[in-house]
Amino acid sequence: MSSISLKNISKSFKLNNNNPFNKNNNIQKKVLDCINFNISNSEIVGITGPNGSGKTTLLKVISGILIPDKGIVDIQGEISPMLDIGIGFHPELTGRENIILYSSMTGNNTLIETDIEKIRVFSGLSEESFDQKYKTYSSGMRVRVGFSTISFLKPDIVILDEINSVGDINFQKKTYDKIVELANNSKILIIVSHDVDFLKKICTRLIILTNGKVLCDSKPETAAYEYLEYMKENISNEI
Repeated sequence: MSSISLKNISKSFKLNNNNPFNKNNNIQKKVLDCINFNISNSEIVGITGPNGSGKTTLLKVISGILIPDKGIVDIQGEISPMLDIGIGFHPELTGRENIILYSSMTGNNTLIETDIEKIRVFSGLSEESFDQKYKTYSSGMRVRVGFSTISFLKPDIVILDEINSVGDINFQKKTYDKIVELANNSKILIIVSHDVDFLKKICTRLIILTNGKVLCDSKPETAAYEYLEYMKENISNEI
């Protein structure tokens, strides 16, 4: 049974002080502040919140990319995150070679040529482009290959950060359909997005982050309403 448990998670970053009138070099920004929640098998969890609220940092903590300053992270299951574009892919390898490497790194050693071809076709890349070095890919091509790889490997826990807002219109439609399929087949699916209507359609649960804290963790309709009310009262765009 796959599961995610976060207990009292906090994370801060040291900021550079470029203000000539302030000589304080010990500026800390708390990005996550005492986060607590559990995610169980078969849950589809959406996470949203204003810019700078800690969403991507939270996903990186869950994925093991960042270590929290405080708290305990307990993950049961194999995680495949798609966070920053191209994370986990080597710039000197081709798209084909990166897929083979990524699948072996995530514990999937049974990938065969027909599986790779399915990934290539879904990504929309030509064979010529697919076999070029990853460093030559545009950001759109990187997103296509990255998402296509994750969606076909079917890991226990899938983590997606703003994946539904990248690529052209045709690929966005394919992405939405594939996310629906992932939601039905993955043991746990976590999606970060600013598109609250999208999260309400696909998720069984919605977590709202504001200023590094959980504002609401509830059913999508309830959490979306709480978020709307919060945004009405807090219209500042400072982050």
